[in-house]
Amino acid sequence: MANDTFLWSADMTEVSLSLRGLKTSVPRSLSGASDRAPKNSGAGYWEISFSTRKRHYNEYRELFAFLIAQRGQYGEFDFVINQFKNTRSSYGGNILVNGASQATSEIAVDGMTVSTNQVLRMGDFVQLGNNKKVYMIVQDLKSDGAGEGILYLHAPVVTAPNNNDAIVFRNVIFNVANTEDDNTLDMDTVLRCGWDLTFAEAWN
Repeated sequence: MANDTFLWSADMTEVSLSLRGLKTSVPRSLSGASDRAPKNSGAGYWEISFSTRKRHYNEYRELFAFLIAQRGQYGEFDFVINQFKNTRSSYGGNILVNGASQATSEIAVDGMTVSTNQVLRMGDFVQLGNNKKVYMIVQDLKSDGAGEGILYLHAPVVTAPNNNDAIVFRNVIFNVANTEDDNTLDMDTVLRCGWDLTFAEAWN
């Protein structure tokens, strides 16, 4: 089920949502996924927890089917968080990786409009090139007179980006998996309280 996207009707938006940055000391158990390496990168991974609004159980059936189709923790899918998917900056130009083999949390970038403050802002989320791992920016990104700067990430990159890879800062998408093998649709609970779900980032 890889490359599926978590979609749900607009009127079933979450009541609450939290995003946690987790360490990698405990490998994630994956149903039948012996070919997938445990998470062992110093970059950690994000965990997304949210609660839905109270709805009739019939309105949950599509979501329930989607989760069942992931085969527990094995399947990976895309999860869009509207609150975090775009930068809070008004910058509309390009940002490119400046040089290869940057296996660090400080990535040299170029291709930006010259002498610009807050190209990206602290707390924004980005992806590097085609890599699905999501990183948080921990300092504002600004460009110098040559359109160059340093992108400060919350942790070292999992995979060093290529020279001229684009920094993705709009429509950032989390690649995630279930954190439990057992997905249960409790009709009494969803009628009274809504549904609590937790997904973990699963880029590898």
